[in-house]
Amino acid sequence: MRSFRWPTMLFAVAAFGTTQAADEAKSVDARKKQAEANWAMVSDVPATRYESKHFLILAPEAMAKRLKSVAELLEKHHDKAKEALKFEMKDDSGEVLPGKAIVYLLGEREQFKAFVRRIERRRLQPDETSSMQAADDKLHIVVAPLAMRNGVPVEVQAGEQVAALMLARRAGIRTPLPDWLVSGFGRATYYRVAARDKTVVAERALAAKLSRKHGAEEIWDGKLAADEATVLQASLVDFLAFGPGTRAFPKFVAGFTPEENRERKTTGQAFESAGLKPDRVASSWKTWAATAR
Repeated sequence: MRSFRWPTMLFAVAAFGTTQAADEAKSVDARKKQAEANWAMVSDVPATRYESKHFLILAPEAMAKRLKSVAELLEKHHDKAKEALKFEMKDDSGEVLPGKAIVYLLGEREQFKAFVRRIERRRLQPDETSSMQAADDKLHIVVAPLAMRNGVPVEVQAGEQVAALMLARRAGIRTPLPDWLVSGFGRATYYRVAARDKTVVAERALAAKLSRKHGAEEIWDGKLAADEATVLQASLVDFLAFGPGTRAFPKFVAGFTPEENRERKTTGQAFESAGLKPDRVASSWKTWAATAR
């Protein structure tokens, strides 16, 4: 007598899939509840909520009508960063983030300070107004308005943090990355998402001007004044991630992965891992930056 086991096996697979989906749903619900609890810990203003493919956004109710466009902006940053980083996928899902990242768009800097102390449990850095954590169980972005007039809008800050989060996931969440690369990748991703924005056009023009008197070495060695560093970091990373250096960029990022008995890699060592010579990168960037638009 023949024995047929396919129906049993199929039932087992289906049951496993159903259980897995249920567990994922429970996990998502738990994260949503935790997000709302976190909001309540730092703000007395009720939160409005909006979900997109990769993000759960919490914001003051006054922002409710804007959240769809905010979500679209964040999704564009996610896709553009993913494209540049060329993730090595572990499964067929094509997804880099485990579930949805929580995005907190706070209304005041004091709320941001409270979030860093109470939720992230760390010391606030001077002038810090945005943050992210890339670990699976802590996946979030938090942003507060800049104090200065005409500051970067919270949704743009959040988009840059999305790119920084993706960069951290690609490098490995325990891999120390230089500040110029993290901040530069966030801003450069925005350049590519909003190429016609007047601020982007102005910053590219300023970078072209500044590149005539500053070298790339000054950027990665941290020898620039803050106002010049912002646009030049973005320009250099734009060159590396989205311009002529795009093919080698994922290897460059991976080149920062620490080795045994070595906690941190230098920019020079990362270039070497990617098969790039720093002096060639510097000269090529200077030529490219002068005409990049």
